[in-house]
Amino acid sequence: MTNCTNCQTPLEAEAKFCTSCGAKTSDTKEVAAASTNEPTQNAYLEQSKEVGKQYFSFAKSALKQPYQFSARLGENNMINGLISMILYSILLPLFLYNVIRKMSMGFMPLSFSDIVLMPAVVSIIMLLILTGIMLGVAKLMKVNVNYKTILARFGSFMTIPTAILIVANILILVSVITFSVLLVVLASLGYFVAIAVTIFSLHKENSGGLDTFYGIFLTYVALGFLSYLVSESILTDLVERMTFMNFF
Repeated sequence: MTNCTNCQTPLEAEAKFCTSCGAKTSDTKEVAAASTNEPTQNAYLEQSKEVGKQYFSFAKSALKQPYQFSARLGENNMINGLISMILYSILLPLFLYNVIRKMSMGFMPLSFSDIVLMPAVVSIIMLLILTGIMLGVAKLMKVNVNYKTILARFGSFMTIPTAILIVANILILVSVITFSVLLVVLASLGYFVAIAVTIFSLHKENSGGLDTFYGIFLTYVALGFLSYLVSESILTDLVERMTFMNFF
């Protein structure tokens, strides 16, 4: 039961007006709802801050001792690994967006959704599928590991390429184009290294299954096939758009 905000008289559940002072009960209900939602919002805020602190500590350790730290990670670090993947997927197309904007000097209309958001979503999906591929390879290696653990380790190894992309995006904003492009190339190479090192981190747990070298090789073959399918889909969509524009 709530009280009237005007005179503090207890109100009935279905009352529209206070029987004591005549004030509308809708104002009272709005205040009560706001007070109920405030603790929930504060809880979400505190949870977000905690996740941020945990990821900062995670990234710091991954940058300081990349292999020693990442190779022993378990499924409890899945969220941190996923954050690194999401950041990498966003920062790469964001760099392209900033380069085009710099080169066009603002005269070319750019779609943030088409250049950044859509490629980022595709990239995230590809990374998650790639994690599943690495899990399949791990099973062929007869390693007792789950998807969350692979995600945590792969994401941790992706922290260095992600950090490089952050620097590249900062440099492109201050018009340091050549060096920032070199950093993006380095970050892209880091992506392929992260794949190999993730598989290699499982070699001590290999119990007579597929050799680690062939595990890495098989992962790259599967990645090439996946990239081909995605590229073909993107090119087909691009051709259809161009045909549609020429038709009109």
